[in-house]
Amino acid sequence: MAKRLRTLGIILAVIGLGFTVAGAVAYTMTQDGYDSLEAFSAAQNVELSYNEDGQLIDRGTVEGAQGIMELLTEEWGYPVVESELDPADPVVNTASEYMFQMATIGYHTLHGTQTVVLTDTVEYNGEVFEAGTYEFPSTAATGPTSTDATRSRDPPAAKPGQAPPTASSQNSASAPSPPAP
Repeated sequence: MAKRLRTLGIILAVIGLGFTVAGAVAYTMTQDGYDSLEAFSAAQNVELSYNEDGQLIDRGTVEGAQGIMELLTEEWGYPVVESELDPADPVVNTASEYMFQMATIGYHTLHGTQTVVLTDTVEYNGEVFEAGTYEFPSTAATGPTSTDATRSRDPPAAKPGQAPPTASSQNSASAPSPPAP
């Protein structure tokens, strides 16, 4: 009986040692991942914006950041760790900061507009579009329907008396693009 207990003890010790080694390897690999993430974040130098009171801002307003945070926490259900959003360290290098950055992209995709600048009068699908600036709201939130797809490629009437802007940082096109198939 003592020999069986000794054998069982040795087997349990070997299994325990195996789990300890596996845990140490997993820990070092995880730390290597964190170190790589930190190096990547430093090289990319993507930073979140904070105001003088230490509040997150987006495009200069606290309200913009609140809309993004609402998308992240309420709609996506992500549990933001507030202590990871540090105004003293604005570089995006924590999980909550990365998720806020992804939510920023999602938010502006869902709620943004696309500006198309026509520098010349053009004909498209048998219609003539005057030179001017046309803005299209995003249909990403609801997805295009067949009528939305048709409507989205036909710009609103050009603003009368508006001088045609030159192509600058805005998107410039010779004609509105048809919807993707």
